[in-house]
Amino acid sequence: MIEILSKDLLGRVARFRTKSGLVETPAFVPVINPSKELVSPRQLFEKFKCSTIIANAYLLLKAQKEGDIHDFLDFPGSIMTDSGAYQLLIYGQVDVSPAEIVHFQERIGSDLAVILDVPTGGYATYKQAQATIEETIRRAKESVSLRTRSDILWVAPVQGGTHANLVAESARQLSELDFPLFALGSPTQLMEHYQFDQLVDLVMAARQNLPSHKPIHLFGAGHPMIFPLIVAMGCDMFDSAAYALYAQNDRMLTSDGTYRLDEVQEDFCYCPACRQYTVSEMRRLEQTKRAQILAEHNLHVCFYEIARIKQAIKEGRLWRLVESRLSSHPSLVDAMGRLCLNANYIEHFSPISKRRALFISTDWSLFQPEVVRHQTRVACYNLPGSNRRILLLMEAPLARPYYSSPKYLQIEKVLEESAPELVNRIHIVFVSPYFGLVPFEISGVYPLTQNETPHSPPANWTTRIGEHLFRYLQQHDQYRALVGIFPKEDCWKSFAGLCTRRLKKRMDFLVCAHSDFRYQSLLRIVRRIGPLLQH
Repeated sequence: MIEILSKDLLGRVARFRTKSGLVETPAFVPVINPSKELVSPRQLFEKFKCSTIIANAYLLLKAQKEGDIHDFLDFPGSIMTDSGAYQLLIYGQVDVSPAEIVHFQERIGSDLAVILDVPTGGYATYKQAQATIEETIRRAKESVSLRTRSDILWVAPVQGGTHANLVAESARQLSELDFPLFALGSPTQLMEHYQFDQLVDLVMAARQNLPSHKPIHLFGAGHPMIFPLIVAMGCDMFDSAAYALYAQNDRMLTSDGTYRLDEVQEDFCYCPACRQYTVSEMRRLEQTKRAQILAEHNLHVCFYEIARIKQAIKEGRLWRLVESRLSSHPSLVDAMGRLCLNANYIEHFSPISKRRALFISTDWSLFQPEVVRHQTRVACYNLPGSNRRILLLMEAPLARPYYSSPKYLQIEKVLEESAPELVNRIHIVFVSPYFGLVPFEISGVYPLTQNETPHSPPANWTTRIGEHLFRYLQQHDQYRALVGIFPKEDCWKSFAGLCTRRLKKRMDFLVCAHSDFRYQSLLRIVRRIGPLLQH
């Protein structure tokens, strides 16, 4: 169904074909209302290179539109039609049956068509949400038998409201039906109230229970500052009328927030729409003309953000883009925290290696797939040789790769010259504040060498390293002694002590705090290591 060209996190640059052409994802799909057009479908296709738009089949039916939808909307690309479920959510009812909507969308020749589901909304009780799921699934099954055209891609909306377990169950049941696309319904109210943390829970619940080879659509996501987040969670398409609604209220969208036109003091935007007028000139325009210019500005920002996301996916830097965007609003910071809780699942779908260095700049960066993958694999890492009885931990040096650093080379030299019998008995592991434990023999593997990190360690790093060390020692019981060489003794004790108390097994410990790596100091350490093997 979908051809993947590039991927990063759960996001992907991909494409699939409709009867009217190719749709490349991630795709922002503008909502078109033929009775209130600020930007025409033809302008979207020619000026903005927009391949897909969405219109409301229920409103078109009430307006008695007949014939091919591409003709009366004047749009040669792919057209998606919604079913009127949004009107059902807002007004409580619509005077049309699910079967009528199916037949109407077939008559007008939609490329992508949505069944008339029953939206849960953002405030439904658990019992109400269950009822909407049951009715939506019943209608989905009925729609399969009603189809007469095979060239229309039908979309099944996943319901469940704010109840993540119901969203997951809805996704599981719908994925068993014959639908080429799926959508997450009823998120608009959450986004209107900036409840982005709940949005993450719902999208991830749906994503983890829908087939990954089929596109996923998110209804009502129209602000560019959340585009990177929803793409990172695996949403391939998303629609909104926000570009027009905001313009009618004199508001300008940007990738990090919204500005009211009367509050803008500088000409900060250089998109084609804004280059026509200064801000002061725009404020003096007649309201309809001003709304048209602002709508074009909002569209330029949305499509520009999509281009940025595609570039980030191709470079393997989508997490970095998400970090930068989600720091722009407190509610998005909460959403980033929820996204980090899904780090293990996201890691499973992310590329093993990339062509660019890994950037670590905030505590959020520690949840990137590359960091999570390293820590997971090290916990069950197969040691080279079964006779290594001493685990020697040392601070990760600044030099890359670690095994080329003067500190490591000095230790290696002392061992070879003064205690060659210990060389094959000692396992040297570097301790990185960011990656955790790094065995020296794999320290050149991506991204352990190919990364950029701050010089100051992250907050509470010793506690995290203590947890990593504890899990590592749980899986490797062949060590008989543990040696730590660190500039400060308290740094070593802060996480080694945690492990010794929790492991509850006999091990010898040697703490060596040294601010330098002079030969004589290292020689004394080596001489103290030898007797540990006798226990």
